[in-house]
Amino acid sequence: MYKIGARRITRGDDIPPGLLDALDERAELCRRMDLLSERDRSLLFLWYVKQDAVEDVARTLRISRRQCFRIRTKALCAVVDAGSRDRAG
Repeated sequence: MYKIGARRITRGDDIPPGLLDALDERAELCRRMDLLSERDRSLLFLWYVKQDAVEDVARTLRISRRQCFRIRTKALCAVVDAGSRDRAG
């Protein structure tokens, strides 16, 4: 058992169900996301994780709404293509 601040964290008991099953996929996604620029990673984070509206993403990144859609498409293609290149090579 570990004690962090006032909270007690027990080893293994607090792992959300399914987290370990998806660990390989998460590690692969992190590896592919590292290939993107900081701006592209930020856009995907705001869009998919925070689920901000496109207007909010555009405002945060100081780009137009149209650029948001273009950058999102380019970033997603780069993430998918990184896996395709790995399997082919």
